[in-house]
Amino acid sequence: MKKLLAVALVMLLPLASAVLFLGTPPGLSIAVAGPAAASIKSFTVIVSSLGFNGSSGPLYINVSQGDTVQITFIWDDGNLSFDNSHQIRIEGYGPTTQVLNRENPREVVTFVAGQAGLFNIHCIIPCFGMQNMQQGWLAVKAPHGKESTGTTLSIVNAGVNRQGVLGLAVSLKDQLGSPVQGVLVDFYAGTDQGPEQIGSSSTQADGTAFLYYQLPAEGQVNVTCSFPGNGAYGASSASQVIDTGIPTRTTTSAPPFVAGQAYSPDVRLVGSPPPVSDAIAALTLAAVAAVWAVLLFALFSVVRGVARNA
Repeated sequence: MKKLLAVALVMLLPLASAVLFLGTPPGLSIAVAGPAAASIKSFTVIVSSLGFNGSSGPLYINVSQGDTVQITFIWDDGNLSFDNSHQIRIEGYGPTTQVLNRENPREVVTFVAGQAGLFNIHCIIPCFGMQNMQQGWLAVKAPHGKESTGTTLSIVNAGVNRQGVLGLAVSLKDQLGSPVQGVLVDFYAGTDQGPEQIGSSSTQADGTAFLYYQLPAEGQVNVTCSFPGNGAYGASSASQVIDTGIPTRTTTSAPPFVAGQAYSPDVRLVGSPPPVSDAIAALTLAAVAAVWAVLLFALFSVVRGVARNA
């Protein structure tokens, strides 16, 4: 038995040496166990003055909660005579591209779709055709049958400064009291035509979201803050009536958009000239009359002087 074993070892020794010397024979692969590569859902979006993928209409990127998402944004304004730059943000998730232009025509963002819901994809810097790049949407679908966690939204600070800028701070927490991060909270102001949206802001790591807004008028304003909910978290809202304390007419010349965010014109002011008080109108009329009186007096003096010399 020992002789047979020795013979077998002697016969196998050359074969083993050949394998070690020559390496793995062609056509033979050796599988090494290891973690499987993560599944990535990839999308390409063309960005130009015409909109996303050449259209100003809605663009939807549909994924499931938990997916790893990779979006490649490609700049396509080479037909313009100037360098029309863009910068794209996915609200509620945080990824923001570097500036896209001739020198940097391609940007890739990768993230995990941890929150279910509908999140806006839009250009955030002033550019030609900016209005055509506001209707991109990341639609994150929650797993079927998953229950939403309840939330509580509260207004923790609200005030108006002397320039008529309304500052709001809200806090969003789940039913266990933990902060909810990276979701959008919408802000509304009451008007004669009903609530009008004045902006949106994403919650930070501590669950807070902030908004600064130039008020268009004096008096009281009813502010409503709303989290619409998503597949992971339930909806909640909070309201508060705020006395602006603004004297009459002090905010008529203020810019009607949300400070520090994407330009959001107040629909109550678009196309409406600021009102002019009666006092201002009277002073203006008096100034015009005084100018005409001086001109007429000077003309009369010149004519009289000419007449004397003649």
